[in-house]
Amino acid sequence: MAACAGGEAPTVIPDHAAGSTAPGTVLVRVLLLGAVLMLLFREYLWFIVESAVTQPQNAQAIAVPLLMGLLVWLRKADFIRAVRCGRSSPAGIVLIVAGIMAFAVATWPFNYLQIRLLTIVVISAGILLAAGGWPLLRRAVPLLLLLGLAIPIGTRYYARVIIVPETLTLHATTMLLDLLPGVSATLEGLDIFFERGGRHGVVALGEPSRGASLLLAGLAVQIFLVASRPRGVGAIVAFLLCFGPILLLSNLLRFAAWGVWSVTLEPDPWAEAPRLVTGAASIVLTALLTALVMAIGDALVVKEDAAPGTGGAGGTA
Repeated sequence: MAACAGGEAPTVIPDHAAGSTAPGTVLVRVLLLGAVLMLLFREYLWFIVESAVTQPQNAQAIAVPLLMGLLVWLRKADFIRAVRCGRSSPAGIVLIVAGIMAFAVATWPFNYLQIRLLTIVVISAGILLAAGGWPLLRRAVPLLLLLGLAIPIGTRYYARVIIVPETLTLHATTMLLDLLPGVSATLEGLDIFFERGGRHGVVALGEPSRGASLLLAGLAVQIFLVASRPRGVGAIVAFLLCFGPILLLSNLLRFAAWGVWSVTLEPDPWAEAPRLVTGAASIVLTALLTALVMAIGDALVVKEDAAPGTGGAGGTA
């Protein structure tokens, strides 16, 4: 029987380990406890759906269920192995109770919606831990991160966090447009105005969170890519070092492409095409750059560590 921990992941799923729980039993536990969670938090789950539809900075929540389901499908053998190698942990009950207590305190005497929403992630982690043990919880960390990204950020909190990258992105976009032949671009407030051939126009971004509306969506895609298959140490380190710059670069190029589109084609200021096309291109670029960085990281580690007659670094994620 293959080992449950340490070394490279076995190609054959191990037999039911002594003291562990059958995968079917764990699945029933997760579904039952998850149904109770959804019933108790149905008002807040509906709030998350509404925020995803109406607020651009929370649009990634629309794709989160799909990404989570696809991730479970791609790594289903690893999830089954984690269940067979683990056992129900009382710490999960402690985590569930802690989440419920945090929810109660954030309801009264305090009133913090953000904390109440985040307790959904905490209780979900407790459910996984109580149902399948620590191996299952470790395997489900990317799922919990994606679930956390689906939690809407309040407009005021988002504005405080995003003001710096938003300002930098807008200034950089203005500088790039100003480099175009015959184009003079200026930034006034949050709008980019340009003059070309005696004609004046505006890059009508039309977003309440102009500088970073797709940053969280790009981060969700990055988490999915990292967790979709076993990754070596080099790939993980490279991702941790570069995921932020990749997001900012992709967003900057999105705005730059939007600006060039507006300057050269002069579309209707309220046209949806520039926003949709550049947004989709930004997500694709984020995915490609992330995959490239991880491939380079793996190649560097293998080249550094591989010895004659031995293999390179094994997958760890």
